Amino acid sequence: MIDPEIKFDEFENDYFHTVIKDSLRDYGGIVIRNAVAPQRCAFYRDLITRTHDVLEAKCTEEGHPPHEARDEDHKLGGWRTLAYELREGQLPPNVFEQVNVGFSIFDLIGNLQFAQLMSRFFDGAYRVSPSAHTRRISPGRDLHSKSWQKPALCHIDAQYHDPQHFSLNFWVPLDDCGVDAPGLQIVRDNVHDTQNFVGYDPIANSFDPERLKVINERVFEQFDEQQLFAPELRVGDVFVFHNWTIHQTNCHEGMTKPRQSCELRVIQEGWAFPE
Repeated sequence: MIDPEIKFDEFENDYFHTVIKDSLRDYGGIVIRNAVAPQRCAFYRDLITRTHDVLEAKCTEEGHPPHEARDEDHKLGGWRTLAYELREGQLPPNVFEQVNVGFSIFDLIGNLQFAQLMSRFFDGAYRVSPSAHTRRISPGRDLHSKSWQKPALCHIDAQYHDPQHFSLNFWVPLDDCGVDAPGLQIVRDNVHDTQNFVGYDPIANSFDPERLKVINERVFEQFDEQQLFAPELRVGDVFVFHNWTIHQTNCHEGMTKPRQSCELRVIQEGWAFPE
């Protein structure tokens, strides 16, 4: 089974776009190497770090220190919701933009080439998803729920979305990851096979709960471990996958460094893969 990846400097060739679409359909993801200038990544990493510091101080001043946030605060709005998000190491785009006026995390992929890539993949219309965010993951338990999140377990993003739109996630690491720091890994599978396995009903936007449980708790009862793709990623690479891709944090014993990343999602109106 191949490791789906391609260099961004192949962009002008038609086969670049064919490989992108085929890999997303047949494997669930693809790594685009050297897609973003490392200097741009470093600049936004510093902005995100500063934003966390500013907002954590403000939440504490308002009586809601993030390290004391409860899970139920996520739905209460205002400073409580923000404190919860900061506790979990996440920043929504609108919060980032309020602190950093004139900047957006989407600037990481905000050039004409990425716009053309999206337009060709979706065959026209697409828009920014409200579920984009920054994320901070630590392999060390001492940082969990202290503005760094624990590694994410196996899932598909589609199980959390209602209404359902087919979406691409441009996953941009702001630190080198996959060796010393937690990265990302996917289970390579055809998008239609995954949709069939989870029993997706597009009319009800429902899933077979037992099949979702298999993915979330014991994925390798159904899938071969040879289907895992856990690439080493360097700052400047972009891992593109979709909302039906089975994925989880790539974290294992021996990793010692935390990692920051941006999950930049764009969506189309329909739920199906855009053939």
